[in-house]
Amino acid sequence: MRARYPGGRYLLDTCCLIKLLVPERGRAVGPINELFRQGKMSSTVRVLVGAWTVVEALGVLKAKRHPKRPDRIDQAQYLFAASSLIQLTRTRQLLVFDPHMSQGRLNRVIAEANTAGVDVLDALQLELMRRLGVSARRSRTVLVTTDGGLRAAACERRIPVWDPEHEPLPAV
Repeated sequence: MRARYPGGRYLLDTCCLIKLLVPERGRAVGPINELFRQGKMSSTVRVLVGAWTVVEALGVLKAKRHPKRPDRIDQAQYLFAASSLIQLTRTRQLLVFDPHMSQGRLNRVIAEANTAGVDVLDALQLELMRRLGVSARRSRTVLVTTDGGLRAAACERRIPVWDPEHEPLPAV
């Protein structure tokens, strides 16, 4: 029986977005694909990504072309995955969240990256969750990540987070 995803918004980080685009092994792949499938068929489930997540994903896809990577993809897979990402955003099956970021806000993101011990794009994910009005008590937005450091930083900040590799889907 397939899991039913409660209505809400799900913000994918880069590692989860890549699992949606490129065949990979791991327990997270099935739940992420099912979440995306239900998001396409439901008016109450929305799958979001940050604009910088799209940029980072294209870089990760290119890095996967390196001959020494164990998860190497060939040129055809790279082109297909990159084209799929563009098409998913163009057709709004994957909603891109791109709020204006002032220099002051970007400086805060950099400071948070240093404080939280995460990279700056992970700190940007935390900022996007704040910009979406996330409050752990009443949020219908969940950060979806398999990155342990980002998950820990989100939990510290009381941001709802789901690791599809290790946890059942949280109630939103």
